[in-house]
Amino acid sequence: MWKMFRAGYIFAECMRKIKLTRKWLQLQLQLQNKFSLLILLAFVFVFVPLSGQMPEYNHPELTWKTIKTEHFEVHFHNGTLRTAELVAEIAEEVYPQITELYNFKPDTKVHFIIKDYDDNSNGASYYYDNKIEIWAPPMNFHLRGTHNWLRDVVTHEFTHIVSLGAAMKFTRRIPAVYLQYISYEKEKRKDVIHGYPDRIVSLPVAGTSVPMWFAEGMAQYQRKGIDFDWWDSFRDMVLRDAVLNNNMLSPAEMEVFGSSSLRNELVYNQGLALVTYISRFYGEEKIAELAQAMGSVKRMSFSSACKKVLGKTEKQLYSEWKAWLKSGYKKGTEKIRQNLSGYDMIFSESSGNFYPVFNSDGSKVLFLTNRGSGYFSVLNLALYDFETGKVEIIAQYADLTAGFSPDNKKIIFGRKHRVKHGSNVFDLFVLDLKTRKEKLLTRNQRARSPVWSADGKKIVCVTEKDGTSNLVLMDPEGKNRKQITDFSCGEKIYTPRFFPQSNKIVFTLSKNGVGRDIAVMDISGENFNYLVKTLNDERDAFPSPDGRYIYFSSDATGIFNIYKYDIKTHTTEQLTNVLGGAFMPCVNSKGEIVFSLFHDTGYNIAFIKSPSGVSGASSSYLSPFWKKTDAYIFAEKAEKYDDCSDRKSFGNYSDYEMTYSKMLFFPRLVYDFPGEIKAGAYFTGSDVLDRFSVIGGAAINRIKDADIFSVFTYRRFAPTLFLEIYHQIRHTSELDSKFRFDLTEVDLGGDIRLGTRSALRTFYSFTRYNAGMTFKDRGIEHKFTYTYHIGNRIGLKYQYIKITPARFSRIAPNSGLKTYMLTEHAWNRFLKGFEVNSNYGTIVEQYDKYSFNRYELKLVKYLPGLSYRHGIMAGLKAGVVDAPVDDFYNFFAGGLDGLKGYPFYSIEGTKFLQFDFSYRAVLFSDMKLRMGFLQLRDMALSMYAQAGNAWSSKNLPDMESFKKDAGVQFRLTMNAFYSFPMCFYFDVSYGFDKFVNKKQQYGGEYRTYMGLMFDFPD
Repeated sequence: MWKMFRAGYIFAECMRKIKLTRKWLQLQLQLQNKFSLLILLAFVFVFVPLSGQMPEYNHPELTWKTIKTEHFEVHFHNGTLRTAELVAEIAEEVYPQITELYNFKPDTKVHFIIKDYDDNSNGASYYYDNKIEIWAPPMNFHLRGTHNWLRDVVTHEFTHIVSLGAAMKFTRRIPAVYLQYISYEKEKRKDVIHGYPDRIVSLPVAGTSVPMWFAEGMAQYQRKGIDFDWWDSFRDMVLRDAVLNNNMLSPAEMEVFGSSSLRNELVYNQGLALVTYISRFYGEEKIAELAQAMGSVKRMSFSSACKKVLGKTEKQLYSEWKAWLKSGYKKGTEKIRQNLSGYDMIFSESSGNFYPVFNSDGSKVLFLTNRGSGYFSVLNLALYDFETGKVEIIAQYADLTAGFSPDNKKIIFGRKHRVKHGSNVFDLFVLDLKTRKEKLLTRNQRARSPVWSADGKKIVCVTEKDGTSNLVLMDPEGKNRKQITDFSCGEKIYTPRFFPQSNKIVFTLSKNGVGRDIAVMDISGENFNYLVKTLNDERDAFPSPDGRYIYFSSDATGIFNIYKYDIKTHTTEQLTNVLGGAFMPCVNSKGEIVFSLFHDTGYNIAFIKSPSGVSGASSSYLSPFWKKTDAYIFAEKAEKYDDCSDRKSFGNYSDYEMTYSKMLFFPRLVYDFPGEIKAGAYFTGSDVLDRFSVIGGAAINRIKDADIFSVFTYRRFAPTLFLEIYHQIRHTSELDSKFRFDLTEVDLGGDIRLGTRSALRTFYSFTRYNAGMTFKDRGIEHKFTYTYHIGNRIGLKYQYIKITPARFSRIAPNSGLKTYMLTEHAWNRFLKGFEVNSNYGTIVEQYDKYSFNRYELKLVKYLPGLSYRHGIMAGLKAGVVDAPVDDFYNFFAGGLDGLKGYPFYSIEGTKFLQFDFSYRAVLFSDMKLRMGFLQLRDMALSMYAQAGNAWSSKNLPDMESFKKDAGVQFRLTMNAFYSFPMCFYFDVSYGFDKFVNKKQQYGGEYRTYMGLMFDFPD
């Protein structure tokens, strides 16, 4: 009897206490579901490879093998054996030379991952993982010359591993330390312990802090005697043009990558030039000493490393080098500047305009352009009309060459698109100029650079496999395909063209990846021979309409110009004399030439009505970096590499076994509620193929508040499977009672890409929220624990993201769409009260059950503003819970994630609707300002207005009851420690409408928000 009485007393006291703690419950669920993980996401965006924040395509169809050597393991999939064997051989060949220069050897074997399931050409080094990814297709970039792709990229990426390894401040297992800060709205409601986050800072302190120009300069320089990457005519052209037109990047601009292809290439270009300059005038060993100097924990500025190693600051070094360049290029181009050839510029509105071709009567010109983007990877088909002088975009996302049908009614071109297993490859498309409808001509053929024969009966194109090109012939319907070449050793083919008689094909060929030459063969695949083959780089061959001449581009003088080769007399005549470079000529029946001219701001389309010859004396040129004979030496040396017969065989290859990189740790200090500092760390690790990965973290403060999470992903199958576990512990006290809250959530499911820009997540989520209290009564301490929420959810999340890459697409996007949709079914139990078990005298929970569906929609549309520096954002958010529920499960429509003029918890209901409109204008760009370890880039101002409401009634409330606000947001993009992209924002918002919720008045006040993260929250 006493036992029951005592239990009843404790029950009554606990109920009194629980009424006081009801205010905690609202907070915890909302905080768990939304911004408590924001810092984690900011971290993920930097260190986990994402594709537009989408899950990657997995490739379960691939079988992986491994080659093991003394210092490397090369992992390759079916179809890439040639590339893998060469990579293994090259890597071992350069290992002693690169490690000797920097006096640094990786602490484990370095893993190469060979890929060829996309038409992509790149290399990437993950120097904290001792891992390098290599794509088999050779690079065809309009700002680089043609080198031996594998020898260049393997040495380049391995140099990154070694040079940046030598520059590490901490161990390889600690890439960065995070300093973080979170503060919260001052909440008026008594049932909420504190408001929603309104200030969020996540600042990394980098373990490797090297300016981009120096990192890429070291990787391109490699070291003396290797010469797989050298100062070719393209590199010289880019730098020469920048120097003579006063467009060189400043030291601050060189430290980080920019927002256009040309600017990014200048970081590479000037980086190689300056590192080469240091080697020539200060000694090669100084390059390694500079890298090692940046490994000091105390040294955050490259300028101090320069002072230590070279005896002068970075600014002094730059000024000295710049003066040398100006003097050299001015002197070396004196003859050319006195004898420049004439031309008419017909299109120069963007930085990338390529491969112009006349239609049959010469009245129009078809070309590729990056107008509106700034990136050479985003090209559209454009049509120029000589009569009107206007340019029209006729097709989007084309690439490489395109051409007219003989009757001028159709256009054929190549474009990347998704095919089976999500591979992104080139195929051929035909555009009807009258209807503007497109037809897919091939599928999964990796076909590009198509052209029709003069009789319209045949099409020739280039196909790609394992880094090797071949020519394929087909009929106009894309059928009866026949491969007419049989290359297999890394040969690369460019810009095939039919002769007018349609029985021969002229094309540009690179063997062993050294420059290019011009070859010809019959359409049967027989009678192959070279028309023009020298130690110069000859490219972009185009036959004249009568078949007598071949027009092409060559760097015979050290600068690319247009030449004409007479097939009958075997003589060559120079037709242009330019300071930049002349490429991609096309000639019509009148003898007029249209070509792509590199000058000042990039590639432009130029026109010559009556071309005439140029004398050799008037085009003589001498670069401060090299003599033309130096290029011949490099070319002759590279010609000796035989990537076919000399390739080393490594015998039997083992099946790939899960090989894990070392776990990486990111120590973390965060100032968080309730004014305490949490200490902890993030961690991440994966196998080298990223089939299995884990990201997690843990942090705890003095009062034992803790945040713990782990995210596991498995990518062995088409969908990416995931398991996510989150746990939070919070402590607080009120009067004479202490409270503890334990929140646990477990999510599992799968992510799958539906297309290039869309993805679907299926998930199941389990949540369990526990609470406990400790209080004293009459000197006796009592403890009481209970579970106040048990939740189950199953659902689908769909997202679609299409943001057009452009100069300011990060700070003020002006073209694109984001869509997010959620549908889920929940069956939850929420604490109703307690009762005393009559048999045992214990207190047990009583629950209300809630079963409901939840739907959410978010649309964001980006539109052009008054200029390319302006952007408009129009947004819609909506949500519905389809059954009556406790307000614990309500939507909340204020705060940083909603109507900013009102606190997060001020507007709530089972339904909500919100409209957003903002106008963003870039005020300053490329600011070239440095503040300690921060490099400031772009600054923008956003002016916005919002209207929305949340309610629980069945009917939509009248629009007059909708809450309205307006505000301004200051935006700033920057880089921290050269490599971390950072975004800072500061908002001031005013809520126009005054209203009461939970006996508290809201509105009619200014509210502010601030953040420093890796991306903007909206």
